[in-house]
This record gives sequence, structure tokens and C-alpha cells, in this order.
Amino acid sequence: MSSLTSLREMRRVGSAYRQVFATPAGRTVLKDMIRTVGLYRQSGACDSAELQYREGARDLVRRLLKMSKLSDDQLEQLMGEAVDD
Repeated sequence: MSSLTSLREMRRVGSAYRQVFATPAGRTVLKDMIRTVGLYRQSGACDSAELQYREGARDLVRRLLKMSKLSDDQLEQLMGEAVDD
């Protein structure tokens, strides 16, 4: 795959993330995922395998947030809503 094709594919995929998570339903899903994985909570006492699992889930949600390219204000609002719900 050429670098130009790869760049086009990255843009296409990035655009798809933004389209999906710009919708009210997409925001609802993001908030649920943030809550479910405890994105900004401490893991607490757990064994190594459980910690790895939790961090893997958090990494996935971080990728979704990064790919959705929310502004700082949008991200702050989303995080507040996820905690308050």
C-alpha cells in the first residue's frame, strides 16, 4: 500500500469516526463507554491480568475519543455528562 493510499484510508476512517460520534446516538455510546471502562478512575486493587484488561479497554476508548477529534470543550462536556449521568 502506498503512503498516499494509506493517508487516504486514514482520512476516510477518521471521517467515519467523526460522523458516527457527532450524532446524539454516537455521543450516548461514547458516554456509556467512558463510564463502563472507568476512563478517568483509578483501577484500585486488582491482579495484573485484570489491570491489563482494564487498561486495554481504556486505551480503546481513548482511541475512539482521539479519532472523533472532539474539541477540548466538547470533550470536557462529554466527560462531565458521563460522570453526572
